[in-house]
Amino acid sequence: MTPRDLRGREIAEFFGLPIATYDDLRDKSLKEIYATANFDAFNSLFPERFRNYLGVVEANGISHCLAPAVVAKTAGPVLTGHDYAAVQQVHASWIT
Repeated sequence: MTPRDLRGREIAEFFGLPIATYDDLRDKSLKEIYATANFDAFNSLFPERFRNYLGVVEANGISHCLAPAVVAKTAGPVLTGHDYAAVQQVHASWIT
């Protein structure tokens, strides 16, 4: 992620998303950028962040379509920097 302002950077840091400046990316191909992306922090933080979000939703009586099966999927890695199939699988899990 290339945050354009401090709030964007704060969100990226909160979720553990990889952060790069425009200068970091200037002379790199998309393939090079993707190959160096490290989602380890995101994978480790996401289950807790998702459970907290779901807790707020449920505590406020908001109906949702976040089935228990989807919630259970947050126990493992969500994204990897080198596996596009994993990204597609995560996206598919949100739809079903």
